[in-house]
Amino acid sequence: MNAINHKTMIIKLLIMTICLCNGALNIAAAKETESVRLPKQEWYFISQDNQEESENLREAVIDWQKAWTQRDVKACRRLLTEHVLIVSQNQAQILSGREAVMKALPKEWEYYETDDHGASALQSTLRRVNVEMQGNAALIHYYMDVTGGNRWSFEDTAAFTQIFVRNEIENTWQLAFSADVWNLDYDTESGKAGQPVFAYDYAMPVQDLARAVKFYQPLLGDPEALTKNLAVFEVKESRLYLVTREISDELTQLRAGLPNGWAILTPPNFEQARENGEKQGVKFIGTPQDFGGLKVLYGYEPSGNLIALARSPTDTTIVKRPELHIAETLSGDKLPAAIATADNHLWTTWLKGETDDFLQQCTSNIVLLDATRTRTQGWASGQKNVRKRLLNTFGNNDLDNAKTAWQTRHPFAKLNLTEGHTRRVGAWVVIARHSSGIGATPWQRRSEALDTRIFETESAQLTIALTVSAAPARGIALEFDYAGIPATKAGWKATDKALQALTGNAANYHDEQWKGFWGERAVLGMFETELQTDKMPRNQEASTYLSLLVSKLETAMTHLKSTGAKFPIIPAINDKAGISKYAGYNQVLFTDSEGNGVVLTEYTGRSKRQK
Repeated sequence: MNAINHKTMIIKLLIMTICLCNGALNIAAAKETESVRLPKQEWYFISQDNQEESENLREAVIDWQKAWTQRDVKACRRLLTEHVLIVSQNQAQILSGREAVMKALPKEWEYYETDDHGASALQSTLRRVNVEMQGNAALIHYYMDVTGGNRWSFEDTAAFTQIFVRNEIENTWQLAFSADVWNLDYDTESGKAGQPVFAYDYAMPVQDLARAVKFYQPLLGDPEALTKNLAVFEVKESRLYLVTREISDELTQLRAGLPNGWAILTPPNFEQARENGEKQGVKFIGTPQDFGGLKVLYGYEPSGNLIALARSPTDTTIVKRPELHIAETLSGDKLPAAIATADNHLWTTWLKGETDDFLQQCTSNIVLLDATRTRTQGWASGQKNVRKRLLNTFGNNDLDNAKTAWQTRHPFAKLNLTEGHTRRVGAWVVIARHSSGIGATPWQRRSEALDTRIFETESAQLTIALTVSAAPARGIALEFDYAGIPATKAGWKATDKALQALTGNAANYHDEQWKGFWGERAVLGMFETELQTDKMPRNQEASTYLSLLVSKLETAMTHLKSTGAKFPIIPAINDKAGISKYAGYNQVLFTDSEGNGVVLTEYTGRSKRQK
């Protein structure tokens, strides 16, 4: 078996959903036993009047995370209130009621590798747990540092806001509300922000666009945009572009049975990446070109592989304030009129970028985290810190021409707030909504999120706000797993240096004949090939392949076989036609309707190779 990208992909994969970008991965079995820790020095209980209740509540917080980690169905059910509300980033859903949550938990657990006892192979430490208790309810926000894995170890940081209520009959605390965000690159111990990292999209040539779209729709859902020469599929915030020969023939030639794609990198600093790339032998072609709503600069790295740098256009096509559409009805508890008014006002001022007006509707101890804007920051606490965060988001904006500076960076023409739920819990009211930003035509780039806002019932002021990216899976494929760029042994060092330059020296890891660079949403890697047997890399051509993550490979195979897809063998990628089963993952290399080589990967969490 060519472990090369197999182990490779694998590593990334597991973590993908849990911990992109800040994940540090080691190819080694995680030997620690599952545990959930909450050091007493990390427990910040505002009221000092009831220390006994404080300890009971602390144990309940630990018990919930422990039950969730151990996949203890009975314990999870016992710890949830009947009308619990869960805002789950992993599932991109708002789950209302105990039965809905219990039904969804097995699906959520699929994201995580298991240990030898069937529990999620995770070890967690809860940090900076801030607790405000009023009556029989407690509002909490905190971080959770996670390490784990069975065969492969990883790290991640999550943030939670939760409300627990005391069951007076049983004298126990139960979870009434929870919202989470994962994949944060934030040091919870020092409070230091992480560093921005690159992201990438992927493009590949097609001969017949309509035929290719039909092939990929079951895998990826309907295209986000479709023009004469280009189809765009949004895949959990990443984008896959199908490009006709009118565009691709100037860049590369399609060779059936081989990978024919290229990565489109969006680095933290475009000009710096361009300059550093040139110093490391990347030969760029001309000037940036319009491509799918981006400005893209094409080039060839030292091994000859086509690669591209991208940035959003500086001249946004939006010339007026985006339209705001708020759903009239919310499921759940009746929303007090004062809070409904405050909520609408907050959305309007936020859309305008009016920081002062926004903060007037917030408590003095407001806590805010918008992970759709940055994954390198943690909770901003207090009006002073939230003001700084908002000003950084909005930029210097005077609303001239009814256009805000921050919309130039994240342009959308419409913002739709749909499918919302409310809960009145103790002294607070929770509003959880799906939001969808839609870009200007023709590309109409989607930006989907889950928004949680917690208000004080008495003052009708906002006290906690959490916004997380929540693009749902639209087809069989869940998200980008990784992309592999070929390089021969002779060209390895030069390609490595070039990728370091283009990615901004992103954190990386090594495996046998593989090196992976941690991106914001997926790993970009390079793998070793032999030119005679693998037929790549090809000089000044595109030879990068994409691995898509799926939950059930057999389901994907049913589709592939129905389309007449072929299952080639490329020694640097696989050693068997069809599904290959390895320790921790299963994988298949196939050719699509156009002849492009693409990989699908399913992570099983098993620690031994299957037969």
